[in-house]
Amino acid sequence: PVAGRHMLENALLAAKTAIQLGLDPVSVLQALSSFRPTDRRFEIRHLPHATIVSDYGHHPHEIRATINTARELWPDRELRMIFQAHRYSRLRYHFKEFVEVLGAVDQLILVPVFSAGEVEDERCNLQALMEEVKANKVMYLSNIDKINGYIQHQLPNDSVMILQGAGSIGSILKEVVDS
Repeated sequence: PVAGRHMLENALLAAKTAIQLGLDPVSVLQALSSFRPTDRRFEIRHLPHATIVSDYGHHPHEIRATINTARELWPDRELRMIFQAHRYSRLRYHFKEFVEVLGAVDQLILVPVFSAGEVEDERCNLQALMEEVKANKVMYLSNIDKINGYIQHQLPNDSVMILQGAGSIGSILKEVVDS
């Protein structure tokens, strides 16, 4: 199973295109039913006290889809996100969109930007993002190595935590599940 309205729309468009190109509708449905998503696209793991979602999305539109899907699946649960921005240039270019979308979670936790070799942009950095986001609670973890400890010891029971970003945050889900 694949979560998210956006994924349903993608599947419907793929099926429609395949059928228009002459493929047998039954074969198309069989192919869709055997589809397995790639790692880190709304990858869900359940811990005894919380649900963890790991998602590769690093553009505001992708992040919005992740948040919307989480809200659809767990409408009554607290939604938290640990976000690792990918590149200072992307943060700068989409800054207003990041502010808007990241403000939609109940708590936002920022970790250092995965710079991919870029130099920090003083005008659009995490401090500026923290000041602008309107989430109820915004905090900063100075190192991604602190994420597992936060999840294991500080994440409230029955909450949903999204690990969001395309950088080194991608390795955290396995660490959290294995501990």
